[in-house]
Amino acid sequence: QQQLMRQEQQQKQYNQLYQSALMQQQNSLMLPTPGYVAGGNQPSPFPGMMLQPGAAMLPQKAHPQMRGHPQQQQLRIPAQGGKPIKTDASGTQLCSALGCNHAARVKGMCKLHGGGRRCKVEGCMKSAQTGHLCIAHGGGKPCNVEGCPKTAQSRGLCKQHGGGVRCKFEGCTKSCQSGGFCRGHGGGKRCEYPNCTKWAQKNGHCAKHAQEIAAQQLQQQQAMQQQLVHP
Repeated sequence: QQQLMRQEQQQKQYNQLYQSALMQQQNSLMLPTPGYVAGGNQPSPFPGMMLQPGAAMLPQKAHPQMRGHPQQQQLRIPAQGGKPIKTDASGTQLCSALGCNHAARVKGMCKLHGGGRRCKVEGCMKSAQTGHLCIAHGGGKPCNVEGCPKTAQSRGLCKQHGGGVRCKFEGCTKSCQSGGFCRGHGGGKRCEYPNCTKWAQKNGHCAKHAQEIAAQQLQQQQAMQQQLVHP
């Protein structure tokens, strides 16, 4: 009876993972062609993945939008039940976010997806650096270039002075944006505001529209506070 209950629980976990993967596939179309789970006709969101008690090997192919280095993964179902744990070949727990191969920090997530310490500024969900602050709020180490007030990204330098990741385009030394390329070679994102062609700077919007939206949100908050004080 206990074994039957365990099997039902494992099947329930698989169904949850399967539905989540299907939703991700519909939203982003990033998943590869489905395979099939051993012992049944139900398609699997991952080719070659068999969810059975213990560990199931998942050959991981390189994908341009997957984060981290491609590696062989395992999806382990704990003996006592609970959420399946994704690990690499050495047993290191990986981020549970779909398609992410970074090492997990806290709550099964990497820094990028919410693991690790958060910035102590109220409302900020970015990863904390030194001083319990994110880079945008003054955390991290200052750039080594004399007189530069910006925060160092890597090698003790800010992006402007050579720190951070460089553009992948051969011969280009500019700082990379989204996709691993600089803006001149196709990286970066445009402002999400309708008909705006400027580059996104903050929260998916250019500086002008980010400021306008922030002002509108502040006005709405003030109006709500006034309604609470004077209903």
